[in-house]
Amino acid sequence: MAANLPVEANSTATAKVPEQMHLTNTMKATKIDTVKLTSLTFNNQAVTVSDVSTVGKAVKSHTGEHGSICFVVRRPGCQLCREEGKDLKEFLSNDDSPLMGFDLFGVVKEIGIDDKGLAEFQSKYYPYDLYRDDDLVLYNKFIGKRKKSSSTWNPLRGLRSKSKQKKDNSIDEMKGGLILFDKNGEVRYVYQENTGKQLAVDDIAAAALAIKEREK
Repeated sequence: MAANLPVEANSTATAKVPEQMHLTNTMKATKIDTVKLTSLTFNNQAVTVSDVSTVGKAVKSHTGEHGSICFVVRRPGCQLCREEGKDLKEFLSNDDSPLMGFDLFGVVKEIGIDDKGLAEFQSKYYPYDLYRDDDLVLYNKFIGKRKKSSSTWNPLRGLRSKSKQKKDNSIDEMKGGLILFDKNGEVRYVYQENTGKQLAVDDIAAAALAIKEREK
């Protein structure tokens, strides 16, 4: 489910950045620079860890003329996450892309679970440097979790029912998204993924253009 990529770099830079992409108080309070990351190395379908780093160091290594974008990947083996990675790659490759001048990198939450799928994600869909969020700070605290309804299947009644109607039966599920940094390494905007829907390219473009506008 590929996203449409219609926005041009010379579009109105004052396009409004959606309110949900502005930093929350929790995000502002998180010392993201010091979050521990481990760099990943890919050799065919093998994935190994290499250098220990931090978000601050990773951003510094991947800052373009205008900044950097970190793709926090929910599940690299998931087709929707792969489509998002591909959309970002294609969006950046357009000559008139608002993302021109931003370097890309990514973060995953684990290795050793589906390394084949992770290697395929990096080689075919998102060919940029990847890191592991060792303590899951970006997932659990910065971007946070969403509530997902937990229901059970009752074969006798042939319908889904809550195990306890009066009790909140939802569960927390990690989600991914994008973190947009300016050229000074400061977090400016965060895009939280909406599972099952296309990447909101226009919103991301508006955020990138807003970052460029701040430089003037």
